[in-house]
Amino acid sequence: MEIYTDPSQLAPYVTGGSTATIGNFDGVHKGHQALIAAAVAKARALGVPAIVITFTPHPLQVLLKENAPPTLMALDIKLQKLEELGVDITLVLPFTHALAKQTPEEFVQQVLVNQLHLRFLAVGYDYAFGKNRRGTAAVLASLGQQHGFTVEQIAAVPVNGTIVSSTAIREALCLGRVDIAEALLGHPHLIRGEVIHGKGRGGSQLGFPTANLAPREDTLLPAEGVYAVFTRIRTAAGTAPGPWHRALASVGTNPTFQDGSLRAEIHLLDFDQDLYGKTLEVAFAAFLRDQKTCSGIEELVNMIHQDVRDARRCLETKTLPNGLPGQPKEHV
Repeated sequence: MEIYTDPSQLAPYVTGGSTATIGNFDGVHKGHQALIAAAVAKARALGVPAIVITFTPHPLQVLLKENAPPTLMALDIKLQKLEELGVDITLVLPFTHALAKQTPEEFVQQVLVNQLHLRFLAVGYDYAFGKNRRGTAAVLASLGQQHGFTVEQIAAVPVNGTIVSSTAIREALCLGRVDIAEALLGHPHLIRGEVIHGKGRGGSQLGFPTANLAPREDTLLPAEGVYAVFTRIRTAAGTAPGPWHRALASVGTNPTFQDGSLRAEIHLLDFDQDLYGKTLEVAFAAFLRDQKTCSGIEELVNMIHQDVRDARRCLETKTLPNGLPGQPKEHV
């Protein structure tokens, strides 16, 4: 997959036209996947590239600032997931107040028509963009008739009675319901972070060495608690990641030691290697329990032993994560 930040860079690829879908695609959930599948299928039928148009930072982070909801997926992970879904080109537009004020007519003419030579556009059931959110599916269809492209509005995707949305997934994660989040996403919720030095208690005092992940502001941690997870080591860019390992994750502030700062600590089962400075990907498989304050180290150790047993039992019933990203090629 090719990645660009300026639509003028796409000229060599779109001489015969293109198909596209537009959105934030936060989480690249099942609803997003339906949009992308429609754009990719049409692109293959027409023999043109399938393009995803997305934005950075997330528009709500610009418009709402500190009141914006946390994002589900960091941009680098999102791009890799899009590649896996068969997208040929991702156009990552810098989101600014000036872009927010652009009318749908201006955006369609300047980007979709003049730059992408668009022939087909897939939009969501509730999609709207541009100044005053005037760019609805109906408006886009009318503009398409003027400029020679067709518009398909993709229906909402329900899962177990819930319409798939980034909001519903955030709500599930904030309750620790990583199982519901996975059902809506179509893949496990994934975080990524560099392993940093912690307090040094995991291995020396407790007998359970942990990898402390540096928190990233661009990815939502699930609710505080202990989880069964899969994790793998990210290697250098352009190379395949390492194998998945079964692991235990604690998300919280470590109440027994009153550390205060929210973080994720990962204990890899049956693993004994130095991880400092490496980047881990963590795929959440199941919630095991809430965080608890123990009376001392002995009670905490006993509880972790039980957590490990519970994690092993849980992960034995689950297959290794699929549908998780590889490594795209980037042009900026």
